[in-house]
Parts: sequence; C-alpha cells; structure tokens
Amino acid sequence: VALRSMTHVELDSAVQLHGIVGEKGAVVRGTTPLVELATGNTQLLSCVIATGHEQTVPRLLVSANIHGNEVNGIIVAHRLIATLEAAVASKTLVGTVVVYPSLNPTGLVANTRTPSYSSDANRLWPSQEPKPDSAGCAADDNTKEDYVDPLSEFLKWEEPSAQEQAWTKLLSEWSGAKFDYHVDLHTAGSQ
Repeated sequence: VALRSMTHVELDSAVQLHGIVGEKGAVVRGTTPLVELATGNTQLLSCVIATGHEQTVPRLLVSANIHGNEVNGIIVAHRLIATLEAAVASKTLVGTVVVYPSLNPTGLVANTRTPSYSSDANRLWPSQEPKPDSAGCAADDNTKEDYVDPLSEFLKWEEPSAQEQAWTKLLSEWSGAKFDYHVDLHTAGSQ
C-alpha cells in the first residue's frame, strides 16, 4: 500500500471527476474515459464516490490495479465500496472517499503488468522530491515547478502515447479534486 499525502483544502463542495459528481449522503457510480483503443472503443475506468451526509472533507482517493496482474487490490476496493455503502446508509461516513477499483483494465484482462499500448503508469506520478538547485541542494521555498515530474522527463525523449496523455489528464483531474490522501493498493504477486 502506498500512501500519498495531498494538500488539504478547507472546503465543503462535492467532488467532481470527469462529469461524475459526488452527492452528500450518497454513493455515486460512474465511469471515467481513459483512452481510445485501437479497436475504436474507449477504455473506461469505474469510479465510485461515497460522500458523508454532513461534510465532504476529509477526502480520500483509493485506487487499485495500476498493474494489471496485481488483482488483490480490486477485491479490497470492492469490499471497501460495500463498507462505504453501509456507512452512508447508517449516516456514519464523514468526508468523501473516491474508489477506482481498476486503473488498468486492459492489463487486467491480458494478465500483464502494463497495457499493451503504454509504459508503466505507476512510473508517471508527479514527484514529491524537489529538484536540486545549482549547488545540488533542495530550496526551502519550492513551488510546484520546482518538483521533478517523471512524465515530463520521459516526454523529453519519447512522443507521449495516448495512455500517457490520458494519465496526465487523469492525474491533473485528481489534483484538482484536492484529496487529502491517496492510497494506491499494490500486491507482490499475480492472481
């Protein structure tokens, strides 16, 4: 399990991701279009937004199956969704939890770490490590531009694939939702 702390924002508005809008006291399901496949179909990601009755913060993002052959996280995500449904029904959920049970459905179907049309999406996260200054030291007053972005570094050498462009858009959308935490579920084995 990887835990990434995001910036906490004191606000009480509904989470909106790719047209899926969370509602207070509800569990909302939808799909997020990720990438157009060679077949002409669009790969969709399932998304569940569970929001408490009273407030929408704190906000937790839970994702699983970024590697298609790591399936245990999908089971955990579905059990979490069932727990969230019960918590919303009993009015005990505080805040918002967003769950993406599979970030790599084509890799899941093919039982491969990465989709056939892309590199490892887990290597495309924005970095939490500041870029060193000219003396090799991290500055105390870093801005967003001062952080290493693996995707940008990668794209200096390669033309971005449709998947990489889609991941950039998805990560940007997540950033705009102002999650307090992100838990990404991984496993060491396949199946």
